[in-house]
Amino acid sequence: MKTNKNKNSRWMVAAVVLLVVLNISALALMWLKIGQKPEPPGSEFVRNNQNKVILFFKDELGLDDEQIELFLEHRKDHQVQSRKIRDDIQILKEEMLNELFLEQPDTARVARLIVAIGVHQMELEQLTFDHFANLKELCGEPQQERLQKLLKEFFQQQHRPRPGMPQPRGDRPPPPPRN
Repeated sequence: MKTNKNKNSRWMVAAVVLLVVLNISALALMWLKIGQKPEPPGSEFVRNNQNKVILFFKDELGLDDEQIELFLEHRKDHQVQSRKIRDDIQILKEEMLNELFLEQPDTARVARLIVAIGVHQMELEQLTFDHFANLKELCGEPQQERLQKLLKEFFQQQHRPRPGMPQPRGDRPPPPPRN
């Protein structure tokens, strides 16, 4: 019987020692990781996207490293500010949607929300203009000419109809009825 007790107590001691070692190891790993900053979600996408932007502007505009660095600073500021405005617009749109489903929607409040959305949209457009004006200032004359062509192409693509989307009618007559 003593041998069973000795075996059991040896196993217990071994198990306790093993658990203590595992706990100390886990604490040491956690302590070492505290000094490291975790990468925010999506940071790899941001890094890859930023590299694509750098390559694009180096290739298309011939920007040098200093110009790229200044552009990236402006771009980061622009993204932070525009994200804030877009978030504000989204909140206002949600409030407008909530008003829609009330038994008695307050049309005056909806009108105020629409005006507020319009004001934020104006801020966003001004911010975008300023962003491109900053980029233009970074560029030399030949780079500005290439930038102008790129921006024209970009904005023309923004207004092209997407596949599957209804086409604008303009002055065309409506299509004939299907039989």
